[in-house]
Amino acid sequence: MSVTRLVLDGVIPGCRSLKEKRRVLNSIRDRIGRRTNLAMAELDDQDKWQRTRLLFVAAGSNSQLNRQSLEQIVTLLDEEGQIQIMDAALEELE
Repeated sequence: MSVTRLVLDGVIPGCRSLKEKRRVLNSIRDRIGRRTNLAMAELDDQDKWQRTRLLFVAAGSNSQLNRQSLEQIVTLLDEEGQIQIMDAALEELE
């Protein structure tokens, strides 16, 4: 079993309230949930309107497929523009 995690630090431009931030994050969670079988959670900055730190986790028998799935998340979020990605870190867990 291979487990890979992706931690993203990002900014949600134009966000003016925590309610609006939650709407954006729930939208992302729903879209990713429909397209992939990845888990998502907000790790930090829950009380900041425009900042977020997100965790995505992929588990499976093939670490390369896990990595590709998580890299697609970065591409998807970058293309949609709801979150400006400031930093992204992929890590294989044992």
